[in-house]
Amino acid sequence: MGRSRQQLRTVAGFLMVCEQHVTWALNVLVVNRGTNPVDILKPRGQVGAGKTWWKKFSGPLELVDPTLNTLVADGDSYQVIMVDANGAASMHDPNALQLAISTAAHRCSANHVAPSSAWEKCIAEKTLDGLPEKFARRAFKHLWTDHGYWNLCESKAATSSLRSWALRKGPIVEVLRERPLVAAARGFVGREECEQLMMRADMDSLTRAHIGSGGGGTSTSEERETLTTNLFVDWDVVDVLSNTSARMFDLASELLGEKVPYEGQEPVNFLHYLPGFEYKPHQDGGARSLGKRVATTLVYCHAAESGGGTVFS
Repeated sequence: MGRSRQQLRTVAGFLMVCEQHVTWALNVLVVNRGTNPVDILKPRGQVGAGKTWWKKFSGPLELVDPTLNTLVADGDSYQVIMVDANGAASMHDPNALQLAISTAAHRCSANHVAPSSAWEKCIAEKTLDGLPEKFARRAFKHLWTDHGYWNLCESKAATSSLRSWALRKGPIVEVLRERPLVAAARGFVGREECEQLMMRADMDSLTRAHIGSGGGGTSTSEERETLTTNLFVDWDVVDVLSNTSARMFDLASELLGEKVPYEGQEPVNFLHYLPGFEYKPHQDGGARSLGKRVATTLVYCHAAESGGGTVFS
């Protein structure tokens, strides 16, 4: 199961996920469209007028004239610094670059067979008004894996309902896939309930999701990008969290044909996706092993108007 990129609006919802760690290396590209050279103090280098500078490194990045001083974030893989004709610098992190590449891929798909060398060349030309073809190709492979993954996440039409029925108490359930079962119940949680749940999560206090990095430590990763917190249900208190959680477990019970108990479950995991954030493909369950997850229930409080989605591969 994978979460694809959110382009125009942020997304808040609930999800339980497993973790996956991936090592990273940084590629920095400086594109100088100005009329004067750009000096790079850290690491040492110079970019002539109308030229590009591409280097793989990690640590502080400092430009002078124009002035730019930034520290590459842990987990970042690609950074693009654009210096425009007026000498002003702008930075594009991996999320911004991935979305820019996707926008270019959509435009290029209208005139070129995808995937193909002509399609890849077009993407390089249209991403951020032009990037070196080799850099763009490598960035696409790292950030989107391949055309198939990009198409699945960004271009493929939504799955149609196979069948549907009305819940005993609640909305219509649409079955999108039989085995393994994927079903959607639209309007399951109302707007007022969602607002209360988001207030309970305290959006200003959310933190970046971390994964295990060996030796007992944790770090952020491009594999798992979201702001998150856990909401712990008190079953002795009747409130919006316990009511919504009970309905989620009741729905899982009805769909699975077996009772899913309220007690002993994990806390509700609240997720907030900023533009460009995603979960890469991962596995949630344990194939009905004792003590493992048997199902995942997601509640979407806000859905993106364009771009992004949830894919069950």
